[in-house]
Amino acid sequence: MRVPNLYFDFQTSASSCVLLTEVPSASSLTSFPGTLIYSDSDLLDGRVPQQCPSTWTRIGNVCYTTDTASTSSALWEEDSSYCSSAYGPAATLPTFETEEQWGYFVSNISVRVWFNIRYIDGAFQMLGGSKSTFWSSKWEDGQPGSADGFAFFNARSGAMRAVPLDVSPMPRPEVVCMMYAGEP
Repeated sequence: MRVPNLYFDFQTSASSCVLLTEVPSASSLTSFPGTLIYSDSDLLDGRVPQQCPSTWTRIGNVCYTTDTASTSSALWEEDSSYCSSAYGPAATLPTFETEEQWGYFVSNISVRVWFNIRYIDGAFQMLGGSKSTFWSSKWEDGQPGSADGFAFFNARSGAMRAVPLDVSPMPRPEVVCMMYAGEP
């Protein structure tokens, strides 16, 4: 059951959340600087918007950063752990929901990078709460194979490829991480 008009109060200086039953007044907002308010429309898919770090690139409702990898190759799980370890639990491997976000990879990424897309329960799924299916149109011809397990961006073809669950570490000199930032 969906309950409309519930609002969350996130304190940026603490890791607490308060459920409010009504929209706060302007005077109460100014008395608590650093308070972020999100309506139910911001949280429709269960993702909590984050503040984009100043060095990240915001595109629509997400922010991306590209880091030089400390090793020459890694498994999907290793790069996934890197994002959350380096930037906190809200940071994940990247996904994309729009042509503009896909364009970030095509225009800015010249190597292979993992996506937060895995083969689960008989199908590839984008992880992280998004309901978008836009990504499913970006597979390289002949992809994905039926027994594949992880998706990555193949810069040579400008498309996604898939590799089996038992793949060896993938050579890649960069790691792209992402945070959900909410509607701009």
